[in-house]
Amino acid sequence: MRLGWSVIAWIALITLIAVIAMVAGIPVVRRMTSPSKEVLFQKGLERVSRGDIVSAREMIRSLHANGAPEMALLVQARVLLAKGFLQPAIDSLENVEGGADIVKMKLLVQGEAAYRMGQHSETEAALIEVLAIDSQCVDAHRLLAASYYDIGAVHAAIHHLTQTAQLSPRDPRPHRLLALIHKDYELFDEAIPLYKESLRRGPDQPDRDDLLFEMASCQVKMRQPREALNTLAMGRDGIHENVLRAECQLGLGDIEEARTLIVKVTKNEADNLDAMVLLGTILLEDGDATGAAEVLLRASTKYPKDYLCHFKLAQAFTKMERLDDARQEREIAEQIRTLRKEFAELHQVAWDNPEDPKVRLRLAALAAELLRPDLEQVWLHAAAAVGEIVFQPQP
Repeated sequence: MRLGWSVIAWIALITLIAVIAMVAGIPVVRRMTSPSKEVLFQKGLERVSRGDIVSAREMIRSLHANGAPEMALLVQARVLLAKGFLQPAIDSLENVEGGADIVKMKLLVQGEAAYRMGQHSETEAALIEVLAIDSQCVDAHRLLAASYYDIGAVHAAIHHLTQTAQLSPRDPRPHRLLALIHKDYELFDEAIPLYKESLRRGPDQPDRDDLLFEMASCQVKMRQPREALNTLAMGRDGIHENVLRAECQLGLGDIEEARTLIVKVTKNEADNLDAMVLLGTILLEDGDATGAAEVLLRASTKYPKDYLCHFKLAQAFTKMERLDDARQEREIAEQIRTLRKEFAELHQVAWDNPEDPKVRLRLAALAAELLRPDLEQVWLHAAAAVGEIVFQPQP
């Protein structure tokens, strides 16, 4: 097929223009611009947060190639944090300098590493400095809240959790921890709306079932059995949930349903304390003091520092006219009640005195007396950390 002269002429003209453009240094086709250092940096951080370390290292190499060694080191430090190399992450940034954004990221790495190593004074120092640069840094508020919570500095923890919640209106975690704090301090009426707000923000959050169980526990304490049953209906059908359901049914007067649930629990977990105490309570209401005493004796042997167990056992012995045994159980129950009362009151003292290690040591001692080694370690750790904390004023 022969091309017409005009077509050949046009092709020649276009070719000539392209040659002239190349000689003159004018690009015929616009080059694709390479990502900026800032974009590479953000991509690197995102890859680390997703656990994609291989891609993160590609970003590190690209940052070095683009003349951004400080940003490359910051991403590398995040990689080290993700892999659990905490002190190396801090050490890798020792000589990093730059503007406010670089310093802020460096301090965030140092603060997170220090927190994960249990160095609360270093955590506080780094993150307060971050907030002096950027008072709305969500990560700094979140980490400070966690650090203060760990050492029982509740007022400071609540302040930073509130800030985190305001700055991240879709994040369910701040209200989740706020609710747990209020529950632990037996402020059940204040905890319930905080749990509800966390659920509103994150209806499918990973620990949703735990949250629902905790909220239902608060509703039971507030004598709201119907509300608690509705809350439990939204969650899993587990052993602890069924014990709580049984307690709700007993509160509503449905003893048979409560009994059915407790029997179901004890078939799977015969030594469940709450189930044994609740079964003893049901047997007492049935008028079977002997059966109740048998269950409650087994419970008191396995859990010798449970107040309700000894209290109910005293009632069973009284009905059986074993008055000396009943008196002994009442005395044990009263001793435990006194310990628990002091333990609860000292929580408020610790709340109001964030710099006092002595009250935390007393809480640890009481936890040991109550046979709660888990809480003993929490308060021993808090007492040790409090001695190092400066409690700097918030920016």
